[in-house]
Amino acid sequence: MFRKIGVCAAGAAMTYGASCAFASQPAGAPAAFSPKEFKEFPLLAKKQVSHDSQLLTFGLPSKDHVMGMTVASCVVTKFTDSKGEDVIRPYTPVSRVGDKGTFDLLVKKYPNGKMGTHLHDLKEGESIALKGPFKKIQINSNEHPAIGMVAGGTGITPMYQVVRHLLDDPTDKTQLSLIFANRSEADILMKAELDDMLAKYDRLKVFYVLDSASSSWNGGVGHINAQMLTQNLPAPGKGKVLVCGPPGMMKHVSGDKDTTKQPPTQGDVTGLLKELGYTSDDVYKM
Repeated sequence: MFRKIGVCAAGAAMTYGASCAFASQPAGAPAAFSPKEFKEFPLLAKKQVSHDSQLLTFGLPSKDHVMGMTVASCVVTKFTDSKGEDVIRPYTPVSRVGDKGTFDLLVKKYPNGKMGTHLHDLKEGESIALKGPFKKIQINSNEHPAIGMVAGGTGITPMYQVVRHLLDDPTDKTQLSLIFANRSEADILMKAELDDMLAKYDRLKVFYVLDSASSSWNGGVGHINAQMLTQNLPAPGKGKVLVCGPPGMMKHVSGDKDTTKQPPTQGDVTGLLKELGYTSDDVYKM
């Protein structure tokens, strides 16, 4: 696997145990988030969900407020460090857009990661400053016959947002496939949730890939390769392919975004996907 964290893989937000009903933005529900200014949201609870990840539950201004998100979009969080410098980091909420009253962030703590450390150290009642949403790509039901996704590490978060949103819609017929690469089985975030959706929905397919695995592992091992992509993604021109992960994975699979421009643009499709005939019309880098 490729371990350095990319922008799209900066973090995660997720709701555990929420209703399975299709949750569109409730008409008239007040939106708590703002793309124009940072707002403070208090920490209500936290739960350790893996050796380096916590589930943090934050409160919205009232039980009637929603986040105000679209799919797929992200937010940024901010705090001021001991040197007086602002630390800003993007996260991809995967809470349903219709959830009211609270939202959850699934935060992975990386070595020397300032934001992850800060969020893990938050105490109940303390707040985090958050701004957004910022739209990545509009995902609509039945817009594409198939959507294929390639994720590495915390790059799963925008993919989970897309998958759950479309699966929640009983009218949607989009075929969904995901290649999800991690260092080890213990590093696979949201595996129980993904496996639960696999058991419920025939139109979802997930292929897990690990750097190293035990002899009992029945998924892929090693780096993502052309065969994995061909077997698990819609063919060029037959759907949309979304990619999100650390820079090494992005370079290998699709090429990274063009960060010489602000905000970054999609850049050229390179890597394995270009070799397999995919174009910028087929691929979106999350």
